[in-house]
Amino acid sequence: EHDLPGGYLFFKGPHVLPTADLIARYGKNSEKFLEVGRALGGKRMPEYGDVGLEFQALPRVSVACVLWVEDEEFPARVSFLFDPSIESHLQLDVVLALVRCVAKNLLESREAN
Repeated sequence: EHDLPGGYLFFKGPHVLPTADLIARYGKNSEKFLEVGRALGGKRMPEYGDVGLEFQALPRVSVACVLWVEDEEFPARVSFLFDPSIESHLQLDVVLALVRCVAKNLLESREAN
């Protein structure tokens, strides 16, 4: 998100990407993250993190959600990745709304509970 034009300033404070609840839910359970993500139509991206999932959020816009699980050395982490062309399609506030929708679906899916 910080690589998008204006993203470094925009994605702070109230506009920070919603990763904390995803970390709390899936930070120690990559299998469940993969199961829920696939049930929501996510496509596995094995080259990213412990589990990376790509969601086709809009016809020309995909969003990747990447989980690194907690281990003895590092805390869990979640990142969202975007194709650079997203800046041609969406304003930053719409990117944030889209990410919030993806996160909400991952958290509230029947498979997540």
